Amino acid sequence: MTMLERQGDALHLGGVPLDRVFAGLRRLEPSAHAAYVYDLGLVAARAQLLKDAFAAFPVLAAYAVKANGLPALLERIAREGLAADTGSLGELALAESAGFGYASTPITSASSTCSSVRRRVPATRCAWRCG
Repeated sequence: MTMLERQGDALHLGGVPLDRVFAGLRRLEPSAHAAYVYDLGLVAARAQLLKDAFAAFPVLAAYAVKANGLPALLERIAREGLAADTGSLGELALAESAGFGYASTPITSASSTCSSVRRRVPATRCAWRCG
């Protein structure tokens, strides 16, 4: 899997010339100087590699929502069948709006207080014990 490829004089990501990406960005936001560009096909391929690597084990392969909560990215990861590792009620809301199933969005952060989580989420969703 290659991330960037040079084709002629232009760099491409996922088959798309980056100069077109940045030209489109400048049309939308003329003062923009930087952008994040994702190859969602590569994201999907890597999600499959992760699932394959752990297929023989009784584990839940999950993406940490805190790493990047961009909705388009979360939606693609959800479609690929990974779980969403959430550490707060905000991350849980992002994961659920992106299409992660109820059973595949555990809350694993010990920094959220048990009482605040339990007011909103059943105990079966928490990956730690309170009290």
